[in-house]
Amino acid sequence: MDKPDAAGSPDTLKKAQDAYVACMRKTGLKFPDFKPGEGPPQAEADSGYYDANSHDGISELGRKANETCKPQMAKVGEAMDKESKDPKLEAENKRKFQEYANCLRDKGVKVNDPKDGGSLFDDAGKAMEDSKFKAADPACRQQAFGNDGAQG
Repeated sequence: MDKPDAAGSPDTLKKAQDAYVACMRKTGLKFPDFKPGEGPPQAEADSGYYDANSHDGISELGRKANETCKPQMAKVGEAMDKESKDPKLEAENKRKFQEYANCLRDKGVKVNDPKDGGSLFDDAGKAMEDSKFKAADPACRQQAFGNDGAQG
């Protein structure tokens, strides 16, 4: 069993994720918790993170939060990198994200194929507002990620 504070241990990753979420929330965003087996959480459409009228779909508050919480996100990335050295886990995560993208596509949502850490969407702000995405997302999360990806 991993030591609780060993680099890359589940405890270290969970602590880093919790610190990042707390930081994002301190900036005033409604920000979801991390879910097991997923990458960083996607802010909800009404979180204050997105602005469909901005050039990149991210609000000024979202940009400030990203900048403020960059150190915490870096620690999450480091812990995830260390944890993802397990080839089986990495392959399973890639499979799940591909299944999620395929499901969204099957339901008429325009998405990119998942690439290591890249966004599925060209414009996340507009995508989150799209009625097809809103209708397809819960079922596709459940299909691809099971209860770990279900929105509650």
